[in-house]
Amino acid sequence: MLSLRPAVAQFRIPAQQVHTEGYLLDADTIWMGTGNGIVKMLRNGDLLQRWTREEFPSLLGSPNVITKDNQGRLLSYSDFWGIRRFNGSDWETISDPFTPVIGPLSFIDMMVDSQNRIVLGGGGAFLYRQNGTAWEQIPVPFTINRMKRGPAGDLWSNSGGFIAHYNGIGWTTSEAALPDKRLCFDFTWDSNGDLFGIFYQQSANIPEIWKFPDGNLDQPELVVALPEYALSDNPPVFYTESIAIDAQGRIWLGIAGFDFNFIRRDGDTWTELGGYFNSPFPLFAYSEARMTPDPDGSMWICSRINADPLYRYADDTGWQVYENSFSEMGYAGAAGLDGKVFFGGSRFMGSYDPATDQYRHKSLGASGPVVHDMAVSPYDSTVYAATETGIWEFDGQEWSVSFPINDPTAHGLCVAVAPDNNVWSLIATSNGQTIQNHLTVRAPGGDWQGFLLPRTASGLAIAPDTAVWLPVFDQVYRYKNGALTIFDATTVGYPFTELNGALLEIHPDKQGTIWLFVPGAGLARYDGTAWTVLTPENSGLYASYNLRSMAFDAAGDLWLSFSNGGGAQRALQVFDGQNWKNYTPYNSNIGSQAIEEIVPAPNGRVWLHDSYSFYYFEPFPRHLRGHVLRDTNENCLPELPEPPLPQWIARATAPDGQKWYTITDPNGYYELPLDSSLYDVDMLPPAIVWANCDENQSVDLTQTLTDTLDFSGEVLAECPLMQVEIDVPFLRRCFPNIYQIRYCNFGTAPAAVASIDLSLPAGLVLQNLGLPYTEISPGHLRVALGQVANGFCGDFSMTVVPDCTLELGETLCVSAQISPDTLCLGSPGWSGADLHAEATCTTDTAYFVLRNQGFGDMIEAQDYVIIEDEVIMLVVPVQIPMGDSVKIAFPVSSGYQRIQVPQEPGHPFPGLVSAFVEGCNGSQGSSFITQYPFDQPSPFYAQTCAVLKGAFDPNDKSAAPEGVKDEHYIWPGTELDYKIRFQNTGTDTAFTVAIRDTLPEWLDVATFRPGAASHDYNWDVSGPGILTFVFENILLPDSNVNEAASHGFVTFKITPADSTSLGTVLENRAGIYFDFNDPVITNTVFHTVDTGFLAYNMVNTVLESKPSSSLLISPNPAGDWTRVSMPGHFFKNGSIRLSDVYGRTLAQQKFQGDHVVIRRNDLPAGVYVLEVFDGLGWVGAGRICWY
Repeated sequence: MLSLRPAVAQFRIPAQQVHTEGYLLDADTIWMGTGNGIVKMLRNGDLLQRWTREEFPSLLGSPNVITKDNQGRLLSYSDFWGIRRFNGSDWETISDPFTPVIGPLSFIDMMVDSQNRIVLGGGGAFLYRQNGTAWEQIPVPFTINRMKRGPAGDLWSNSGGFIAHYNGIGWTTSEAALPDKRLCFDFTWDSNGDLFGIFYQQSANIPEIWKFPDGNLDQPELVVALPEYALSDNPPVFYTESIAIDAQGRIWLGIAGFDFNFIRRDGDTWTELGGYFNSPFPLFAYSEARMTPDPDGSMWICSRINADPLYRYADDTGWQVYENSFSEMGYAGAAGLDGKVFFGGSRFMGSYDPATDQYRHKSLGASGPVVHDMAVSPYDSTVYAATETGIWEFDGQEWSVSFPINDPTAHGLCVAVAPDNNVWSLIATSNGQTIQNHLTVRAPGGDWQGFLLPRTASGLAIAPDTAVWLPVFDQVYRYKNGALTIFDATTVGYPFTELNGALLEIHPDKQGTIWLFVPGAGLARYDGTAWTVLTPENSGLYASYNLRSMAFDAAGDLWLSFSNGGGAQRALQVFDGQNWKNYTPYNSNIGSQAIEEIVPAPNGRVWLHDSYSFYYFEPFPRHLRGHVLRDTNENCLPELPEPPLPQWIARATAPDGQKWYTITDPNGYYELPLDSSLYDVDMLPPAIVWANCDENQSVDLTQTLTDTLDFSGEVLAECPLMQVEIDVPFLRRCFPNIYQIRYCNFGTAPAAVASIDLSLPAGLVLQNLGLPYTEISPGHLRVALGQVANGFCGDFSMTVVPDCTLELGETLCVSAQISPDTLCLGSPGWSGADLHAEATCTTDTAYFVLRNQGFGDMIEAQDYVIIEDEVIMLVVPVQIPMGDSVKIAFPVSSGYQRIQVPQEPGHPFPGLVSAFVEGCNGSQGSSFITQYPFDQPSPFYAQTCAVLKGAFDPNDKSAAPEGVKDEHYIWPGTELDYKIRFQNTGTDTAFTVAIRDTLPEWLDVATFRPGAASHDYNWDVSGPGILTFVFENILLPDSNVNEAASHGFVTFKITPADSTSLGTVLENRAGIYFDFNDPVITNTVFHTVDTGFLAYNMVNTVLESKPSSSLLISPNPAGDWTRVSMPGHFFKNGSIRLSDVYGRTLAQQKFQGDHVVIRRNDLPAGVYVLEVFDGLGWVGAGRICWY
C-alpha cells in the first residue's frame, strides 16, 4: 500500500562530517577531510570548527589530502574540487577543479617542495608542479603509487618494485641496488633521516623491510623479513601495504586483507594492535592505511582508499575513534531529556549533543562486543547499553560495566528503565548446547538479581504500571511483583497460534496498551482485556514482514521501519491511532536505506539511523487543514455536500516569503504541516475557468496548534477547457518509437464532441495508433475522443518509425491540436486579439505570416522579432486587426530562421507565438531548433521536437527549450518543458518507479502542469516545492528481458517566477527510484534567465517607434550614452523608463528640461525601448540600440 499523501520534507541531517580520507596533525588540533567537508577538532575530540559542503558549493568529492605549505598555511585537495588554502578564516581557491590539470585527472597525493611549490601526484604517471599561476608537468617514466615530501623538502615516490627520488632534473631509483623486488608498497623516514621501505621479492610472497641510510638508494640494508612475525596461529598472508616509524623508533606496519591487522616492532618484539577482533575497524579490508606518528608516541591512522573514520592508538588508551558523525553504528539507540542522542553498534558507542554539535565515541575494548540495546534513565540521565560484555553505564563522564550474571558466556540482549527507576535487562547464557535467557533487575543503589526464563525471549518492554513484558516466540510473558503470566494458545482470545516467525518488537504506549509485531500477521495490541490484530488487509499497516525497528514517539505516535521483501519495499510508517502515514524516499527526504533503529527523543524529535546515515525527524508544531469545494449555490461559502475539487494546489506563504505546498486529495482535503508563524493561504486552480471566491486567507498559527481553512472554488464560466500534451522519450531511425498523447478537460463542464488532430512530418511512418483515427490529409490525422467529462484525463499512444534514410542529428517535430479549442470567457484587460504564426520557405526566402484569429483588434502594437541562428535580424512593431494578417518575406542566408511575437497584455495564455523554418537553402539548422521555445500559444496545442540519435542515456533529464549558447539562455517568463527518462537496467522487473524532483526556488509552482508520460502515474507537490511522480504497478521489465519495454518517461511544464533576477541560473535534476533501491540521480539541467544574449545585425535591424512617438534619440545606435528629447516640449516632472523588448523594466529616472541623457550602465548589446512620461501620463516612446 502506498501513502496517498506525501510528507513534507521534515527529515533533517545534523551537522556531521562522515568518513575521513585525509588528515593533518597540527600542534594540539586535528584537521580532517571528510565526505562532507573539513573538520577542525582538538585531540580530545572537542569540535572547534567545521566547513560543510554547503560552504563549498563545488565540493563533490572528499578532501582526501591535507597538508601545509612552507609558511604554515593549510592546503586541501579533492577530486572535482581543486586546491583550497586556509587563510585563517576563509578558504581561498588556489586551483579550481576545471583547470586543464585538475579537471580530467584524479590525484592521490599532494605535497609542497622546498621552494613552496605545490606538487600533485597520482592518477597513473601524472605529476604536476605549480609554477606561478600555471602548472608544469614533471616527466615520470613509471606509474606513481605514493608520493611524499622528503626531509629536505624533495620529492619521493614509489612504483612497482622500487623507490624513486626526483632531484629537480631527473630520477634515481633503488632498482639497481634491489633488482629482485617485484613490489614496493610504501616508504617512510625515521627521525634520523634514514629511509625505510616495504618490498616483496620476485619469487616469494614475503614482505621485507629495507633501510637506506640518509636516503641513499644505492646502499640498502635488510632490517627484517616478516616470517619472524608469527604471534598468531595464522600469520598474515595478505600484503603489508603501509609503514610508519613512531617517535620511539618503533616500526608500524599495516597489513591489508580480510585478516587485516596493525603490528608494531620494538627491537625484535612484535605486537599485534589491530585486526577485526582487536580494534574498532570495519569488517572489510583496511587497505593502504595512511599512518602518521604523533610526538607523544601514539599513531594516527585512516585509509587512503576506503571511507572510514580517523583512529588513534596509544598504549595507555588503546584505540580511539575520531569522527564527526555516527557512521557504521545503528544496532541500538536512546535519547535523553537533555537532547543528547546515543547510538551503539559493533565495537564502539557514540553520543551526539545537538546543542553543541559534539560527537563522542567510546571503544568497547579488544573483544569487539556488539551493542544490542540502549536506554536512558529519565531520573538521572544515566545511559545503559546491553552488550556482549555486560551492561555498560555512562554517568555523563565515564563509562563502566557490570555483569548481571556471573557467567563467562553471558551477554546482554536488552535493557530498559522502569518508571520506578529500576533497571531491567535480558541476559543470554549458553551451557554449550542451548541458549538460556535470564531476566534481571537492579534497584537504585542495589545489586543485580534475576531468574531463568522458561524460554528465550526476543524483546523487553516496561509498561507504565512497571510490569515487564517479553515476547517469547509464540508466547507473551508478563512479569510483575514476582508473578509470571504467560499468554499462549490456551489463553482465551489469544490470536497467535500459527506463526511464520517469532514475535518481535514489544512496546507499551502511554495508556499501557501493549503493542508487538507478529511476522506474517501484522501489528498486535493488548489493552488489558482483549487482543486486536492490525493487518495490511484490515488497516493501513504497510507490511506484515521485514520489520526493522519500532517505537513510540513523545506524542504517542507509533513508528515502524520496514525493509525489502514479502511484497513490501523500504518505508517508514507512522500511526497516530487513526491515520497512517508512509514516508518513502520518493515522497520525503529520508534516505534510501531501511531504517535500522528508531530513537524517539523526549523533545519530540525522532532520531533515525540506517546503514550509512544518521538524521532525525523534526515534527512541525502546527498544522493547517481544510477542504476545497465547488461553489454550486454561488454564495462563495464552502458547504457540504458541495462536490470536492481535487488536485488544487494549496499554498501557504510566510512573512519571509517562504512558500509551502500540497495538493487536495480526491475528497478535496488538504493538510499542510507548518512552523509557528503567520501565513497567507491561497488555492491555485488547475485552469483559468476556475477561481477562488477569496483570493487568499490569512491564518495565525502562533497561538494555536491546528487551524482549519476551507475554500470555495468559483466557476467563472460553464464550459470545457481542454489541454493536450505530446512527447516521445527518444527517436531512433528504422525502429518503432512510441509517442504518448495526454489530454485533459480542466474545465467546468463536459466537452461534448472532442477530438485531437495530429501532424506528422515527412519521414515519420505511422505504424500504430492507440485510438481510431481518420486521415485528413497526408501526415494529418484526427482522433475522435467523443465526450470528455470535466476533471477527466486520458492518454493514448502512437507508434511511428523514422525512415532509415533520415540523417542522424535531424530534428523532427510532431504537433497535436485538441478541440473544442475556444474560450468561453474573456480575461481582464484583454482585447480579444489572439495571434498565430506560420512559416514556409523557398531556397532563398523565408515567408512568415502573423494572423489575428481572435475576436478583437490589437489595441497595442507588439514587436515581432526575426532571428537567424543566434542573430536578431529584425525588430518591427505590428498591430493587426481582428481577422487580418501580416506577411513578411525574409532573405535566407543561414540554416535556421524564426519569427516570434508576444501575445497582447491580458491574454489568458501569455507567451511567445513563434514559427520557424530550417534548411531552406540546404544548410541544416537543427542545433538551433531545440534551443528556442516551441510555439505553445495555448493549452489546446502542443508540439514536441526530437533529434534523431543513435545512442542515449538510459536515465536522464532534459528540457525544452534547451537554451541558447553554452549558457543555455532563456528569456524571462519562458515556459520550460522538462522530460525525465528512465530505464530498468537491473536484473528483475521493477514493480514501482518513483521520481522525486526538488524544484529550485526560482521556478513558480503555481505554473506547474503535469504532462505526457509513458505509463499511468500519480503526481504530487509538497513542502517548499517537491514534485513526486509515482508509477504504481508499472511492471517495467529489465532491459535484458525486453529492451524496448524497459523504458519510460514523464514530462511536466513550469515557468520561472516573475521575481527571477536576470542572470539567475536555474539548475534542476531528479532522483529515480526503482522499487526503492538507491536513487539514480539524473544529470543536472540548467538555464540562465537573461536578455540581450543574441547578437544584432545592425544593418537590417529596423528601429521603428510605436505610433504617436515624436522622440529624438541621438546617437542611435549608441555606445555608452544617448540623448533623448522631444522638440517644443519642456518637462517639469518628466520621467523616462528603459525596458527590454519583452517589457521588462530595467531602469527609470526623473528629469526636468527639454532633454535627458540616458547611460548604458553595462547593459548587453541589443535593442531596448524608451518611454517618456510627464505629470499627465505617457508622452512618447522610441527604441535605442546599444552597440
